[in-house]
Amino acid sequence: MGRDGRAAPLGAALLSLAAGCSSVRTLSQDDLLAQGQVVHEGRPGAARAERLPGSTAADAEAAADRAESLLDAGEEAEALVVIREALAARPPEGPAARLRALRIRARREFLQDAVARASIEVSPARMTEGTPLRVRVVLRNLSPVPLVVRRAPGGTSPTTARISIRRRAVDVYGNVRTDSWEESLPVPPGEAPPGGTLAAETVFLTERFRPLFPRGFVEYSFGGTLLPSALAAGEVAVHERIPLDEASAFAFPAKWEEVAADPGRAIDRGLEARNPVRLLVAAACTDPAGRAAAGARLAALLGGEPPLSPAMDAGVRAALRVLGGDDAADDWPASEWDRRLAALSPGEAR
Repeated sequence: MGRDGRAAPLGAALLSLAAGCSSVRTLSQDDLLAQGQVVHEGRPGAARAERLPGSTAADAEAAADRAESLLDAGEEAEALVVIREALAARPPEGPAARLRALRIRARREFLQDAVARASIEVSPARMTEGTPLRVRVVLRNLSPVPLVVRRAPGGTSPTTARISIRRRAVDVYGNVRTDSWEESLPVPPGEAPPGGTLAAETVFLTERFRPLFPRGFVEYSFGGTLLPSALAAGEVAVHERIPLDEASAFAFPAKWEEVAADPGRAIDRGLEARNPVRLLVAAACTDPAGRAAAGARLAALLGGEPPLSPAMDAGVRAALRVLGGDDAADDWPASEWDRRLAALSPGEAR
């Protein structure tokens, strides 16, 4: 569905995908969801006799340009119609490959905007090292009919969230260690009404990483893909993989709460006590609106008098990289921090 909520183009797109028609008519959403399979063509190998004469490369490129513009505008359904008609005209392989790539994108966005969207929720978002994380996979029903996860037939896997996990450890010496792996979480059978949700939950134990905790902080990022099995919106079977909207959580040393309560004051205390760990944790706890001001302040200390100790110089540089969100932020000139500060609204600058 386009992001403005219009149903007619979406219905036309699904009709052309599911029934393989060469003409398009407008459907209501109820009609739409009674058609074949979502984002899969019911007749992907249409008979050659039904296809249009071969199109030129220029025609196909023009169709691809139009489809890409529609996708950028959030009109995935209309884009699917354009792509299908262009591919049915048997374009040359070069533009045909581009159209197929656009079809993959359109199908994914169509599914996420019109039928179901999946996300990960993690709590707590900030925690002391070793705290268990509650991880929920949530499937939201965007359609006007019930969304059902049925029990998978014998011999097939259930609907499963394949969760991608990244652990990124940052220390005061500028070292960053990243570890990545995957875990699977089955989604139990259930039914969600229009606007409702289905969910699966697990507990992720960070205690096992306590011996690896750096002199700094750790970011855990969660993403991945939902693999449907026996998933349907009304009578419409859903087979396309659904990306999981990502979530993250941060682990800090003990007593980080007082740093998070007032990161600006924690930066003062970190500088006064020459404590690079406190400085780095304060930078990680600074909200986006305050990062430019904190960065400008810390950048002014580099190369100043008296010179920073090696440990504090490394800590300030590590904090600047966190505040700037860039591995090269400790080498930015003062003008870059000033530019970022000037770009903030009066309410944000502080």
